[in-house]
Amino acid sequence: MSKLMELLLEIHWLVLASSSLILIIRFLAYRYLSPITRYSLWISIPLTIAVWLLYPEQLRSAQFYPTQLSETIKDTSAILASTSYFSFVVSFYLIIALALFLFQIISLFSIALQSSKLSNHRFSFDNRARLKVLVSENNIGPAVFGLLSPKLLLPKSIIDHYTHTDIQLILKHEQVHWQRRDPWLNALGLMLRSLCWINPLAWYSFKLFQRDQEIACDAAVCARFNAQQKAEYATLLLSQTSGRTPALLANWASPKLIKERIMNIKTLKNVKNQTLSLLFACSFISISATAFTNANKNEEPLPLTITQPSYPVDALKNNIEGYVRFSFDLDGNGNPTNINIVESSPDNIFDNEAMNAISKWKFNQKNVKDAYYTLEFKLQ
Repeated sequence: MSKLMELLLEIHWLVLASSSLILIIRFLAYRYLSPITRYSLWISIPLTIAVWLLYPEQLRSAQFYPTQLSETIKDTSAILASTSYFSFVVSFYLIIALALFLFQIISLFSIALQSSKLSNHRFSFDNRARLKVLVSENNIGPAVFGLLSPKLLLPKSIIDHYTHTDIQLILKHEQVHWQRRDPWLNALGLMLRSLCWINPLAWYSFKLFQRDQEIACDAAVCARFNAQQKAEYATLLLSQTSGRTPALLANWASPKLIKERIMNIKTLKNVKNQTLSLLFACSFISISATAFTNANKNEEPLPLTITQPSYPVDALKNNIEGYVRFSFDLDGNGNPTNINIVESSPDNIFDNEAMNAISKWKFNQKNVKDAYYTLEFKLQ
């Protein structure tokens, strides 16, 4: 449970640091970034987490300076009580995260079940993505969903009232979503948002992520449009009503988003070279990972099980207090290895007892190099 709690904290800090940097970049350089570049920035969040988890030793090796342990204050019962409390907190937190994620999944399955009962409508459009077009009478969509078997959901009102040309534009927009695997990214974003549900920045960032996703999709659709075609596309957006779309689906019809999308279409420039977007995202990954590593260097290892050191008889008789400071590594089970005495005071008074005790301890951290801990010997 301690390892799980540690992992949750790491993901929280990574999401917080990455999202904060993205928001700062968007605020300072929004007008200078292409829609593709702005959207690419969000990809750096899961990539940063992946890099951090795949290379734990290189990124997590750090020196820790924990709260010093007093023999007369901290005992095994206190450690166990603390561990039990944190186990309850972590379990409660994960239950809420799972409930939030499952709620969205169930909503999506409900839509899929509803749509499967309706007639399929085929259109004469370039269907290289092999999208199965379904029609909803509940004003849901348009949206593409399904991670393995893609489905394109259209409200019945669009089929009844829109021209063939308008429908072609809508279908092309949704095709781009699938070709870029946006449903997968939406699912991943929703998972991270659910996991970080206590963090308001995670909710706000997910909303901006989906907004940038739609604007980037517009840019891809309109990349080869002339001025008249862009105007027709903007007119199509204006005609949209606010349909209902779960978080796992791309949101086409939010009024505020539609206004922003139209403004971006008016100022849209063709962007043929997307290398800058990839370089920007990769650079951001490096910055965010480094920043989190530096912030995490002062993390303290917590002893899960301890063996009380015996107080030396001579020191007890002469009312001598002191401490022994250790450096050690932690193996895959949290056991200290390569234990060395860095400093002790008074010299050679408490060294043997402290060494015998700490060699039997177990810590919450695992696979850590160069950890430090100080064991104090104090009289009541």
